[in-house]
Amino acid sequence: MGCGGKSGIPFMAKLCGALAIPFWVLHDQDLYPVPEDAQRAAKLREANVQAENLNKEIHATTPEDRLFVLEPSLEEALGIGRSASDKPRRVAEVLAGADIRALPQSLVSAVQALVAKAT
Repeated sequence: MGCGGKSGIPFMAKLCGALAIPFWVLHDQDLYPVPEDAQRAAKLREANVQAENLNKEIHATTPEDRLFVLEPSLEEALGIGRSASDKPRRVAEVLAGADIRALPQSLVSAVQALVAKAT
């Protein structure tokens, strides 16, 4: 289920944990190399710090064996732009035609964990 963005994951993890609902978390790492351009670098450094803080909070609320992280992001791993307005459709299209061996291992592992739990 969607959590309304990365910042909603810790709350949902705590809620599911408190209600004894099994859950797994798949999230983007969202840490990117800092460019040489000073103006862009400052913005990206700040975004990386915020992402790292959220990552730590997510990791603190999720059992390690139920946590899957895409580095740096699902969009990057699938070759889809981060700011694309039609991301869900593009992700679905890429995944529909993808060879499982070409997908990021963290994504494959997350899906395998869900399938194993469902069977």
